[in-house]
Amino acid sequence: MSIINIVVQKDRALIGADTLAGYMAEGSHLTGGSEYRGRHAGKLSLLPQFNAALTHRGDGLLTSIARLSLETACPYDFDDAVEMMPPILREAYQQALIVREARTGINAFQGAEIALVGWSPHYSRFLAVRWQRYPTQQDFEEHYIDDMVLMPEIDRVQAVEAPDTDAKMEKLVREQLAWAQREHPEYACGGRLLMAELRLGSQSVRELANLDEAASEPAERT
Repeated sequence: MSIINIVVQKDRALIGADTLAGYMAEGSHLTGGSEYRGRHAGKLSLLPQFNAALTHRGDGLLTSIARLSLETACPYDFDDAVEMMPPILREAYQQALIVREARTGINAFQGAEIALVGWSPHYSRFLAVRWQRYPTQQDFEEHYIDDMVLMPEIDRVQAVEAPDTDAKMEKLVREQLAWAQREHPEYACGGRLLMAELRLGSQSVRELANLDEAASEPAERT
């Protein structure tokens, strides 16, 4: 269960993502638990050519194919990329099923949530667009985000402060991690906590914490 949090403001966007890799239940026979433990997945990538970032939960193969297709299409800007994504995702879904079955014999789809975050020239602000598809659905649902989205959405069960600083993001992610380990111990999440920050003319990624270690008290500001 990946942890992805997105905060969107007019002049900047933040993405917090964990890195621990998981494997769909249908493929558990392909690798031992001890062999797979501690591996990391790229759930966050920058697209600096049009001031954006791509992040995801769920089907990593589908997301990798979609990102390659988006790169190949050379979108003019974020708004152009958003228009390209629905057909790209439909094709990536079909390709992921074919490739996975050919390589592993597994014909399964566990669901996917993919978000494109970036500067929208049309709206003159940062935005995020999330495409979500559950295994039982026939297509991706599209949602525009202009404030915040948390995955997993623990804001449905408790009050959550927008994670718009490093300290707030780490605190929230540790709460999400504790919730996931309590409610869904069968899923992998954790590893390192990465934070991407997008501004006009600037994109960066930094590591905020090792989620497998206990949280330390933040240093006092002078």
